[in-house]
Amino acid sequence: MNRQEYDRAASFWTSRESELKRMEPGQLLSKMEEFLTSHNTCALATGSGSFVRCTPLEYEYFRGRMWILTEGGLKFAALRDNSRVSAAVYEPYTGFDSMKGIQITGTAQVAEPGSREFKEYQIHRKEKEGEGAMIPQGLYLLVIHPEKMEGVFGEFLELGYSVRQTVEM
Repeated sequence: MNRQEYDRAASFWTSRESELKRMEPGQLLSKMEEFLTSHNTCALATGSGSFVRCTPLEYEYFRGRMWILTEGGLKFAALRDNSRVSAAVYEPYTGFDSMKGIQITGTAQVAEPGSREFKEYQIHRKEKEGEGAMIPQGLYLLVIHPEKMEGVFGEFLELGYSVRQTVEM
């Protein structure tokens, strides 16, 4: 493919933005957050220079952020230099009508023990799992701060909206 063909393919959705029937932002965000809280696995993409990594990780979504406990790994080689990330959460594709998935673009922060975010997550775990809930030693806490969420939901068609919807945070 030549450069023009790549550009044409890349603009497939953005060239149609004005044609898409938009859901009200509050309703859309609520629908997306409902989806994210009902799932617990994402594919987290990180990159720096020519190095890229996509890692399947368990997460929790609450208070408008994704919270990931991880033992480390090569994703940190990219995060050291570039906090920009993308995460995808989706259901297996069984047909256009049942298609569901969200891509999140934002930044990742390593929450250090004692930081506001680390304490916030500890409180959340205690509320959810009881007083004895601790963050295991040796794990890192990543907090993903979404800036944009792009969803593709087949069910939106039944509601009279475009299947692809975007919400800016």
